[in-house]
Amino acid sequence: MRDTFGWLLFRVIGNSLKFLITQKGTNVPMMRTRAKQKHVASDRARRENVPRHILFHYRRELIRLKITYIHHSSFSVELENAVILFDYFKGTLPEFPAGKPLFIFASHFHADHYAPVIFQLGEKRENVFYILSKEIGKKIPEEYRKRYKDRIRLVKAGERFCLNISEESLIVETFHSTDEGVAFWLSCEGKEIYHAGDLNNWWWEGEDMAWNRNMAASYKQEMKKLSGRTADLAFIPVDPRQEQWFYLGAAGFMEQADAKWIFPMHFWEDYTIIPKLIEHPSSEGWRDRIVEIHKEGEEFIR
Repeated sequence: MRDTFGWLLFRVIGNSLKFLITQKGTNVPMMRTRAKQKHVASDRARRENVPRHILFHYRRELIRLKITYIHHSSFSVELENAVILFDYFKGTLPEFPAGKPLFIFASHFHADHYAPVIFQLGEKRENVFYILSKEIGKKIPEEYRKRYKDRIRLVKAGERFCLNISEESLIVETFHSTDEGVAFWLSCEGKEIYHAGDLNNWWWEGEDMAWNRNMAASYKQEMKKLSGRTADLAFIPVDPRQEQWFYLGAAGFMEQADAKWIFPMHFWEDYTIIPKLIEHPSSEGWRDRIVEIHKEGEEFIR
């Protein structure tokens, strides 16, 4: 595959590569709770560890790490040799360098984390690839299902595979969500990047206490898998709808793992929740690493 910027080699080793997607969702997803139909369900997915290896090469271009807040849980991360886009469904995108491959990740099918609009990005450039949670595959518009069949990969929790970009490797790991789909941990160019999707301690005021305790146990179990790791960038839900319990996801992550930069997300345009997290007693010892986001399109250089 060639263009005016260089060349891209795509190869699959081992298990065959399968790519599919979709979903039309228009409403904010509601979680399956009994007391408050808010949004979150227990994790019922089975783990399946199926390593696959995908090889990408592209010409190196020097750039510092650039993070752009797009909307809700959507961020882009521009690396030296690639661009990563998480959970995009709407919002103004930055201009991505045409010479770098664009990897689009979608953690699950909820309408505030995925929309078919992501496939329109593939119409403007050939070096766009999709890593999507398995359930999205059932909802891919047929025209894109056929056109992008070699560009789409569906994943389940418990997978680990490698994307090699020039001399660097992009290692992708997936984890169970406590709601739907997966969370992602990426390793690339000496950077560790965690995007939780809807993996969170969804403790709700007024919910049955046994349900809440089961939720907390499920979240802690998944966080233990990250024990001892340090993320350069950690994108974690801080949801104001949880009222006094909004901090639990971030605190639970930091109890087991560590992060140099913590990006709150999933805050429904309520930016005031970020200073509340910074001031909360639970963030003592790491509040100086919480990134205070003020608006969509805001860029952060590291």
